Amino acid sequence: MSSVVEQVSPLATAVAAEAGCELVDVAYLKEGREWILRLAIDHPAGVGLDLCATVSSGLAAVLDRQEVMPGPYRLEVSSPGLTRPLRKREEFEQFRGRLAVVKTFRPLVDDPARRKSFRGVLQGVDGDDILLNTGGETQPESVMRIPFDLISKAHLDVDF
Repeated sequence: MSSVVEQVSPLATAVAAEAGCELVDVAYLKEGREWILRLAIDHPAGVGLDLCATVSSGLAAVLDRQEVMPGPYRLEVSSPGLTRPLRKREEFEQFRGRLAVVKTFRPLVDDPARRKSFRGVLQGVDGDDILLNTGGETQPESVMRIPFDLISKAHLDVDF
């Protein structure tokens, strides 16, 4: 099903940009008997129902013309939410100062605890590394250097 995502992503990116927002994520998955094409969009002023409807109708028209979808599907467009995924290097810089969870494919060489999951405050990007302060304000020296190529998943996090 990744071929559907690969075909839809550039089309959805263009439709989202035309609507003045950013495409954050595209997923194509089966839930029960139904196939769902799920998009997450973001906008600096927030994502409301009108923006979701604009992107949804615009993309539906493009997908109908291009005949990309292999069969019936339901299209869902929403905000990425508070725990927005982080996939691009620029996003780690954009959300500097925000709490995040970063998971790696394997433990970091210089981490004595040999962890593969880290939670901390994003400090930006330095070369090929993402900087994550895992010690909080009380331990500013606890900045982990995580090679971008080792990141398997990352998302913003919240403290309640």
